[in-house]
Amino acid sequence: MLRKINDKIAALEAIIGTVMICMMFLIILYGIVMRYLFNQPIKWVEEVTNLMLIWIGFLSVCYATEKNSHVAIDFLITKQSPKVQCIWKSILQILICITALALLPPSLDAIQYQITTPTLHLSLKVLFTIMPIFCVLTMFHAVGNAVCLLQGRNEGEST
Repeated sequence: MLRKINDKIAALEAIIGTVMICMMFLIILYGIVMRYLFNQPIKWVEEVTNLMLIWIGFLSVCYATEKNSHVAIDFLITKQSPKVQCIWKSILQILICITALALLPPSLDAIQYQITTPTLHLSLKVLFTIMPIFCVLTMFHAVGNAVCLLQGRNEGEST
């Protein structure tokens, strides 16, 4: 059950990330066309694409956590027996969860900032909202992976 929910959330993260990358591409293309073909630079293009890139980055980390495809130095773990590997991987998932939990309060504080972007005057709450979302999703994925490991399944493996 937890694995299915985890998989659906990861699929949603992938869809949102893909849509945002496509939108970012189109916005940048629009900015290039307006600047170089019509000599009418669009000021907000860089601002919007920077915000989107940050959101994409955070969503990608969540997705990578669920799929256990994040960068890891695991050459010592892979030399151990499968049971020891499972224990170490579970401990690492718990540490990821603890780290995300520790980041949650400051990320909630960041949402309170009353700063706006220079060009569009958007509240930076638009930017900072991804941080607590990232923390919650990462914790959920890490717990799901740890549970699957302890149940004898690989993390990121569908049932």
